[in-house]
Amino acid sequence: MSASEIEPAASGLGALVSAVYQPVMELEHGGIVGYEALARGPQGGQLERPDRLLSAARRAGLLAQVDWEMRLAAVAGALDARLDRCTTLFVNMEPEAVGPSANGDGRAPDLWSRAEQSLSVAVELPAGALRARPRELVRAADACRDRGWAVVLDDVGADRHSLAVLPLVAPDAIKLDLRATRGSGAAAPTLSDIATAVWSEQERTGAAIIAEGIETEQQLEQARGIGATLGQGWLWGRPGPLPSEAMLPIEGGPLWQELRPPASRDTPFELLAATRPLREAPAARMATMSGHIERATHDVGAGAIVLTSLDDAAGFDGAARDRYRDLASRTTLVAVFGSGISATPAIGVFGTDVATDDPLHREWAVIALAPHYAAALVARASEQQPDDVLPRERRYDYVLTHDRDLVVAAARSLAARLG
Repeated sequence: MSASEIEPAASGLGALVSAVYQPVMELEHGGIVGYEALARGPQGGQLERPDRLLSAARRAGLLAQVDWEMRLAAVAGALDARLDRCTTLFVNMEPEAVGPSANGDGRAPDLWSRAEQSLSVAVELPAGALRARPRELVRAADACRDRGWAVVLDDVGADRHSLAVLPLVAPDAIKLDLRATRGSGAAAPTLSDIATAVWSEQERTGAAIIAEGIETEQQLEQARGIGATLGQGWLWGRPGPLPSEAMLPIEGGPLWQELRPPASRDTPFELLAATRPLREAPAARMATMSGHIERATHDVGAGAIVLTSLDDAAGFDGAARDRYRDLASRTTLVAVFGSGISATPAIGVFGTDVATDDPLHREWAVIALAPHYAAALVARASEQQPDDVLPRERRYDYVLTHDRDLVVAAARSLAARLG
């Protein structure tokens, strides 16, 4: 089946998509705590591999429908095997596919309703989606939590860009593919880079660390050495059917802590001004401080994100566009917020138009995050000055902080407004 053949066969996709399962192990004692459902396309065809099937579905405009059928196949097999809430079902989902289909599209609402009532579901979202689809990834994580599902960030460590997504998504679990760490090249982070980034996130949020791609006892010890408490791989068997109910060894206890911070509806200035004293500076000094943060993030390169809000979008002129285009070419994600900002204000830059009644409309902020760097400069025009003062003559009340928890909170506040 080719991409062009998907659309005519769309009404029969349920019969073409199936699922196999791989156990997720508790590494200290070896008990099975869950199963990851792995979708399969038409057996023996070019689209049997799920990545090829999803790629073809995306090109055909049928991604949500195919992704929905994959999830249905996953939960149908789990219900048939009588999994219950003591065993977590890990289900993969594309960020763009979170929406009406996830709530039931009329074709199989009873099945999905039974799954939500009977199963403990953890949704795996791909970390690589941050660069191409940041809005969808952030919103998908929030939508999953709203439905009571745990959020697992998949493929962390596959490249340096994947490490940038951790603070924006604040996942319940971080999944590392040990096979990716055996690669080489400038884009491949070292195992120590990965370990320190995920340790920081684990300590801050309580996220569990899952290692996949474990094939040998040596790799099992390597997984334990980077702090993984859960794992999966060929060491415990290849993907296949779920065992019968009598064969399920259940390991009790929660898989992750409940420390994940929600995205705040406050603006970055409101968040930081509540915890730090305000200072005052003219516009020229604000621009200087913003430039320092931008250059520091530029030097970090892959793995860094920059989120900027503007109280005067007209200031995003040719020089600013050139600067941010260069910044986007070096880092993982660059986004600009402001009234009248287009969806793509510069090549590689994500833009978000801010409504004039949104308090963010009045703020100037530059927020930068990387695994080993955090900075936030947030400001509002001082109230003790004329309303018609020229932008270059404005004075600002501001907060500058490198406190990682505060910077993450400010970044999540902006990320929630993407698009």
